[in-house]
Amino acid sequence: MYGPADAHTSTDALVAGVIAAGGVPVLLPVVPAEHAAVQLRGLDGLVLAGGQDVDPESYGRAPAADGAWVHRGRDEHELALLAAARTAGLPVLGVCRGLQLANVAMGGDLIDHVDGHDAGARFALDLHPVSVEEGTLLARATGGGELAVNSLHHQIVGSLASGLRPSAHAGDGLPEAAEALEGPWLVAVQWHPELMGDAPGGQDLFDALVRESSA
Repeated sequence: MYGPADAHTSTDALVAGVIAAGGVPVLLPVVPAEHAAVQLRGLDGLVLAGGQDVDPESYGRAPAADGAWVHRGRDEHELALLAAARTAGLPVLGVCRGLQLANVAMGGDLIDHVDGHDAGARFALDLHPVSVEEGTLLARATGGGELAVNSLHHQIVGSLASGLRPSAHAGDGLPEAAEALEGPWLVAVQWHPELMGDAPGGQDLFDALVRESSA
């Protein structure tokens, strides 16, 4: 036994989603932000995965309290990855935290807590409907209409960045997805498509990312 140690990880489901779409996943460990662009060399697309809360300091609020589930180094790294991916013209899929991070990166902010949005172990059963906006990249990827999606978050998009447009809403009017108004393909969703199998809004998002990465 070597005792507890930090690790750089990705869920099996996220890796499997990329593979099932015909892509070859490459895991990018957290490194100093100045190295992010180097990590993207030779890659064709980027997934911003779920995970820790985005530190409020990233969008102009007071830093998170001690003990909060944040990783400032990861925030800085992924903000740099997203900027480098946009500069390089790479398509980007944001998953849960990935939507929140993209919104912050482009000038928006977050609501740091909402009740009743984390289904926990019941995520596969406690689905909720979201309505996809017609004519969006998300509609093209999923077929549009109404999707039944999971909910594993407690932070949500607050003020939407001016460079993004909402592409899906929940019944309470809260944004559940957004995408870039211009520039390289960027679609970000509040749910976890890697946990939805072949249901609309699940594997089809990875398929769309790999398609765009191969174009």
